[in-house]
Amino acid sequence: MLLISAMALFLPVHIVIPIHAVTQLASNFSRAILSPATTAWHIGVPFMVGMLIGMPGAIGIYTIYAAKFSALPLGIFVLMMVWIPPHKIASALKRKGSAADRKISSIDKSEARKKRYTEVGFGVLGFIQIFITLFVGSSAPLNLPFLLQQQLRRDQLVATSAMMMTGVSLAKIAIFVGAGFSFATYTWLIIGLLCAVFGGSWCGTRVRQYIPEQKFVRLLKLVLTLLALRLVVLALV
Repeated sequence: MLLISAMALFLPVHIVIPIHAVTQLASNFSRAILSPATTAWHIGVPFMVGMLIGMPGAIGIYTIYAAKFSALPLGIFVLMMVWIPPHKIASALKRKGSAADRKISSIDKSEARKKRYTEVGFGVLGFIQIFITLFVGSSAPLNLPFLLQQQLRRDQLVATSAMMMTGVSLAKIAIFVGAGFSFATYTWLIIGLLCAVFGGSWCGTRVRQYIPEQKFVRLLKLVLTLLALRLVVLALV
């Protein structure tokens, strides 16, 4: 979101979002291939499936509406998901059964049920996100609160988010090409951005290992909060 904000200072809005999709594809793909073993595939695959299911509808909506969706709901949503304690959300979503049912339920069944809920939830997230991302530009903050709730390790969180957003960027580019946007017109600009993106990913992957887990999570929450507040302010001003 920092990147798309900076690009908007130099390029018209109708150009920013498609080119941003290309640069984010390079950024996320480079992070994903640098850490494939740490990707949480049980989260990423359902997300991709949901996204593919939503693509036909997203193409139809994009051809109809020229204006962006409001950033206000996204900003408020991100703030809520980042700062509401995960255990409270889990408790609210947990299906309440009788004491006897809970007593006889095995740990294996409980874990299997939890995994199914997680897979379905990320599938729905992928379905919803393909609609939102065409108009918001950068929708990664929508994923990160959910990933934080999975209590993934630092490298797992980065690699899984990168893989998910690689799929989103590919889908966006396909939709923009289908809508008639000419990426070839901005070849040199895209090449320059891609070189910078790959260099940044290479450096970031090596610096990340020196950041303590707890500090990393706190820093991520701070950045998400600032970005969400910016969305709210821009929507209201």
